[in-house]
Amino acid sequence: MDSLSFILLSCVIPLYLCDVPSNCDNNTQYFKADQCCYKCGPGSFMQAECKGSVNSHCIPCLSGFYQPLWTREDHCRKHSACDSAGGFEVIEAGNQLKDVECLCGHGMHCPNKDCEVCDPDKSCTPGQGVIIPGDRKNQATVCEDCKFGFYSNVTSLTEPCRKWTNCASLGLIEGNPGTSVNDVRCSVPLQNNESYKAAVICLALLLIIIIVLFICSRLGYLDQAWNLLQGQINRWRGQKEKDQERVAQETQLVGVPEMEQGGDNSVQTGIQEEGKDSHSPEEEGATQHGTSKDCYITGQGANGLQEGNA
Repeated sequence: MDSLSFILLSCVIPLYLCDVPSNCDNNTQYFKADQCCYKCGPGSFMQAECKGSVNSHCIPCLSGFYQPLWTREDHCRKHSACDSAGGFEVIEAGNQLKDVECLCGHGMHCPNKDCEVCDPDKSCTPGQGVIIPGDRKNQATVCEDCKFGFYSNVTSLTEPCRKWTNCASLGLIEGNPGTSVNDVRCSVPLQNNESYKAAVICLALLLIIIIVLFICSRLGYLDQAWNLLQGQINRWRGQKEKDQERVAQETQLVGVPEMEQGGDNSVQTGIQEEGKDSHSPEEEGATQHGTSKDCYITGQGANGLQEGNA
């Protein structure tokens, strides 16, 4: 190394070391004139650098411009232009801190990294299904033919192939087989046709009844029918109460003669008992004498029998 090279290196290395001191924050500060000066924060640009005790002078970004980082730049970045003529759409508007977010419209994608214009995606036709949908960026829609047991009957940018319907799981039988563009057609088993018809008829009758009731309700016929029914019920209740009262009255009328006849018998019985008890003293004496006489005769007869036996 010659002396000239050594002198140049001796001058450059100290300048480099002084320009990037270890005590400055490289993200938010820069070194100038033996001091750490602050950069301009996000959303602004630097109009003048620091000088002595005066710090950096920053100005906010104007409309249509942005600055996402701390910077020493003397300008803000311009928002990207979402050109609708190129197939772009604004997903999110920009501000002083971030750029406008643009994407290709639905059903379109970027053909390259530069993405200057958008190309339309290829739609999957019937018999094909989407296996990779387009992402409106660099991914286009990818289609694939439907495999056996699957079908697709639409032209779409998003619909995959669908599986055939399992008729057995629904309690049905397979009427027509499925294809890549048509689903299996299920039908009702023959033994269930009568039940199916009966169910349909019942549902139809129920629907007709509901419609008729609704129409009658709107025309006021239901209120009239209800009033007539209530009147008939009230008349029936009144007639029933009258019948009960009539039966009760007849029962009372039948019970009165029996009570009167029972009273006469009691009177007659009392008279007879009173007649038995009211005897004269002479009749009582005669009765007692007759009784004694009967006892004497009976005693003599018994003695005679004893003597005869002896």
